[in-house]
Amino acid sequence: MRLDPYQEDALREVINIGIGRAAATLSELMGTRIELSIPGVAIYEFDDWIRRGGPGVAGVAVVQDFEGPCSGRAVLVLPRDSGLRMAQILGGVEDGLDELDLELSGILAEVGNIMINAVLGSLANATGARLSYGLPEFYSEPELAFLSTPGAEEGVRGLLVADAHFHVRQFAVRGSLLIAFARDGVEVLVQAICATGSDAWEVR
Repeated sequence: MRLDPYQEDALREVINIGIGRAAATLSELMGTRIELSIPGVAIYEFDDWIRRGGPGVAGVAVVQDFEGPCSGRAVLVLPRDSGLRMAQILGGVEDGLDELDLELSGILAEVGNIMINAVLGSLANATGARLSYGLPEFYSEPELAFLSTPGAEEGVRGLLVADAHFHVRQFAVRGSLLIAFARDGVEVLVQAICATGSDAWEVR
């Protein structure tokens, strides 16, 4: 599915509503200002995206499954080195470690959990859908996050790819928020968002 300009703007606006909520929650929780932005979104067929190279970065991933009218899996992928540094900053850990220990992995998992829940919640509000969420999981290799994506046995899946930019104390991290949908979920989502209109996106 190729987005037209209106669909792309609508989808990005709804996602950015969730991102704004996630930034506020993370800033309060971590005790430091965190800025998040989604400069661009695109939709691919899942298999085509994999052929293009998939995540294309040595990194880490936070994964959360969801079920409802649009079921699937949401994955936040961060470059390993900058993700590690962001976790160190947020956790008040001195720079120097080059490995993700349990504490730092837990910090990134919490960041991913809050961000994914906020975005999925925003998408659900905008469409009037009810979603149920699984527990978040942390992966040290992003490609492993897609081996058992829900709906894999049901044919072609749509994949929403959103650039995710973090800014923490003048430190920038560029990652990706990926939402893989089972069946025709991505088309259902986009059509529902465009049908409701912007007045319904913030509060429903």
